[in-house]
Amino acid sequence: MTHSTQLPIIDIGAFSHDANQRAAIAQAVRNALSDCGFMYICGHGIDSALIARAVAEAQRFFATSPHDKQQLAYTDIDTNFGYQGIEVESLDPSNLPDLKEAFTMRNALAVGAHLRHWPTTEFRDVALAFYEAGLAAAHRIMTVLAACLELPSDFFRVRHQGENVTLRFLHYPANLSIKAGTQLGAGLGAEASLQGGSYGHGMASAQWGISDGDFSFYGAAEGVTDAGWRFHSQSNLARLYADAGWRFGNSEIHLVASGAATSLGVVGPTPLGLIQRNAKSIYTFPQTTRNTTGSLALNGKTRLDEHWQIEAAAYMRSLRLRRRD
Repeated sequence: MTHSTQLPIIDIGAFSHDANQRAAIAQAVRNALSDCGFMYICGHGIDSALIARAVAEAQRFFATSPHDKQQLAYTDIDTNFGYQGIEVESLDPSNLPDLKEAFTMRNALAVGAHLRHWPTTEFRDVALAFYEAGLAAAHRIMTVLAACLELPSDFFRVRHQGENVTLRFLHYPANLSIKAGTQLGAGLGAEASLQGGSYGHGMASAQWGISDGDFSFYGAAEGVTDAGWRFHSQSNLARLYADAGWRFGNSEIHLVASGAATSLGVVGPTPLGLIQRNAKSIYTFPQTTRNTTGSLALNGKTRLDEHWQIEAAAYMRSLRLRRRD
């Protein structure tokens, strides 16, 4: 368990061509996602000059007149391509529409060149180049994650292609009139998933976030259970993360809480004779390992001027290991 208050920075650039570093990079990613759940990635392959060109083209497009932008309007969800104006989308149906505009490009490499909804040729060329570079970087990261989980290298890549991939240029105009205190640049977002499989395998996860004025909150929870294919080999995992932040003037403060609990069933070797009688056999019982960990951190920063900034952090962590054998 790491005791650092800083997120790890991992360079994945050598993963695809240096077998000697591949295992070390995969282990570093595994440690980062197991210890704190987050990390910074460098060596992703997206050129900084291309990023700057994409930002410039997006700014140039959003600066054009509302009439010109509306000529390229998003028409239907099946195409999922084109311009969406301010207060057109609402991620929270119960709230007012979002104060943002967007240009959406789904499956752009396959269909983008054939669509007439491009602002300019230069915009199209830069957007497609950025789309391709971003997708390649995402696939590179997915390959690393597959290695961490000892899965085939293309396990995630084949599931994230074509219509499952979208690039969006977003613009949040300044000085817009807010109709109510709850109207947001982008409404609160939420996501939940539920999966199940053989041998009693199940997984549930959810995340929720909101940004309202000077306050923001993000929370995520995940639970995994697996009955195992051997007797008395039930395993469970639960994780929770929450971050509440406040901003006032040149300062901001965050209260971050996280926790995890694991329970691992029988994992020891079984004599061959028992396995030949029943493949589910175990040699000893009970044999369980239970771990619980939690942390609470308070960190803040204030900017004194354009050159100086003060940061401070206080945290506490707990770790409990229990083994029954």
